This record gives sequence, structure tokens and C-alpha cells, in this order.
Amino acid sequence: MERYPEYCYSVADHPAHPSRMKFYLTTLLALLTVCFTLSAQDIPIEIEATEVLFCQPGVTNASPSRGLVLEYGYRPSTTFGGLFDPNTGEAGDKNITQENWQDLILKVKAPLVNKTDLKVIIGMNHTEETYNFNPADISDQPFFQSLDGTKLKSTRFSAYLVKSLDSRFYGLARLEIGYNGDYEKFVKFDDRYAMYRAAAMVGRKWSEDLEFGAGVLYTKTFRRTSVWPFAFMNYTLSPKWGIEAVIPVDMKVRYDINETRLLLMGLDYNSREHSVDFMLADDGNPMNVFFRRHSIAPTVTFQQRLFSEWTWFDISTGYHFGLNSRVRNDDLGVDLSMPVGSGPFARISFFVSPPRKVICK
Repeated sequence: MERYPEYCYSVADHPAHPSRMKFYLTTLLALLTVCFTLSAQDIPIEIEATEVLFCQPGVTNASPSRGLVLEYGYRPSTTFGGLFDPNTGEAGDKNITQENWQDLILKVKAPLVNKTDLKVIIGMNHTEETYNFNPADISDQPFFQSLDGTKLKSTRFSAYLVKSLDSRFYGLARLEIGYNGDYEKFVKFDDRYAMYRAAAMVGRKWSEDLEFGAGVLYTKTFRRTSVWPFAFMNYTLSPKWGIEAVIPVDMKVRYDINETRLLLMGLDYNSREHSVDFMLADDGNPMNVFFRRHSIAPTVTFQQRLFSEWTWFDISTGYHFGLNSRVRNDDLGVDLSMPVGSGPFARISFFVSPPRKVICK
């Protein structure tokens, strides 16, 4: 139950938009230049000559990994705008008030193999999110009438392999299949909801306080196929401060208050996509459309260990900057963008994290 599968999960869930590709690649190349400059310097690592050592992913004072997670998120009123007219198919200027947005998340990870140089982990992630709108605003908007109160679900099954190659390098591979849509069951195994992902990366353990690496992500959804590079760096700057960065989706500064409390402050990129049966017009015929929303959010997270070495509580708050959501139906030639308003949000979660002495035995 290492932290590094979480990194691949983050990138997989938040594919970069093509218009930001130049920025992401520039940032990635800058990070790799710094990393390889560091590795070119002659800084020795002490190794016992009497035994073969394998590096363990993670740095000193890193934020805890997550084995079992229960999480609830809430975002108060905001607006959708630039909506299309169902009669003409053209964008309109009416704003729709979203009274609130909520989601509930259950994550489970368990090790099948937990050896010094090899870890095999399986996981499941289930998310349910709900949009609630002002009824007066959606009386003539079939799409938002369909979306109002509907549970959009995402259920994913993952397998991770983390392999320590020697005292300095390790690799990770991840395979995942998920189902995203408006189905009623806990999960519906249907190709129209299916999403496939594979990721591979190599990490360099420079010291107990610094590691970095890079990888590539392959994603095939019900809408598109894409391949994206990503990079990460964990750096403990002092007993109190550190950096935990996954470029381009999750970049945080860590402040360790003490052994049982810490703060994470930084920037998140979040994206979700669903295959749904929604009304696009007042003809009573639901159409299969792809609905995607994404956002950027400055976030502050407080984590506190409770009851035992294994159990943690955290609360996050920040400001959500909504980027354009999209509704698309290839058969109808519908591909529309809808501006989304910004506003505050909050999350609260309880999670189980095995102590590092258990993970790195």
C-alpha cells in the first residue's frame, strides 16, 4: 500500500487537455533537467558491503499512504452558463444555479505480496457524485433536468506492481479497468461505460529525503485514446518542510506539525467523465452523451492520526475554479462547452494507513 500507486491513479483520472500539452511538457522537461543534474553529482550513498539492499519508495516524514478510505465532499452554490438551446443546438446565455454538489468515495487497497523488493497490490475505487439544481432554472432545460439528482458513478478495479531494482532505482506498473456512468447498480459491466488504463514509471531514490521519477500513461475511454507523460518528486527539505509533487495534476508543500499531524498546501487538477443517458430535447427520447467536467483547486489539507498508528482523519478546504464542462454526442454531432462557476469546497475523510515499518519490512 505504497503512495506511488496513488500518483498513477491521479494522472490516470485527470488526463491533460491538449491545449495545455505545451505547458505540461515544458514543466516535465524542467523537472527532469533538475533531477538528472542532481544525479550527475558525486554524492555518495552509504551501503553495507555485507548485504544486498533494495530501495524502498518514500521519503522521510512523507504523508501517510491510504489503504481504506471513506470520503465525503461538498461544494455549495455555483452556476453553469453558456448552455445550448435544445431546439436550435446553439449556445444560450441563460445561467443555471447549481444549489450544491456532493460526492461520496470508497477506496480499498490490499497487498497480495509484500516483500522487500517486490509488492503486488490490488485495489477498488467507487465514487458517487450528485448535482442538485434550482428547479426554477431548469424547467425548460431537459439536459439539466436529467442531471439533477442523478448519481454519476465510477467504479474502478486496479492492480499494481512495485519492484525495487537495486539500492537506488525502482519501477512501478499499473493496470486498471473502470466503469463510469449513470447506471443504478454498484457497478455495471458494460462496454459503453468501460475505461482502460495502463501506466509504467521508474523512480530514482537519491536518499532518504529525495526521490524523483517519470513515466507514461495510456488511457482508452468510451470517447478517446491518449498517451501522456508524467513526473513526480518527493523532497524532504527539513524536519518540518517537504515537497510532494506529481506533475501535472498534484503539487503540494508539506508541513509536518509533529509525528501525528501535518498540513498539505498546494494545487490539484481534477477531472471526471461519464457515459450517460440524458435528454437533449423535449421529445422524451434520452440520448447517450459523454459528460465531462474538470477544475483546478488551490487546497489546504489537515491530517491527524487518531486512536492508533493505523487510523487517520483529514479535512480539506479550498477554492474550486471550474473549467468548461462538455457534453458530446458523436451521432448527433453535438459537442458543446459549458462554462462553470467557481466557489469554495470542503472534504472530510477517514482512512487507514499501515505504518511504514509494516510496508517496508
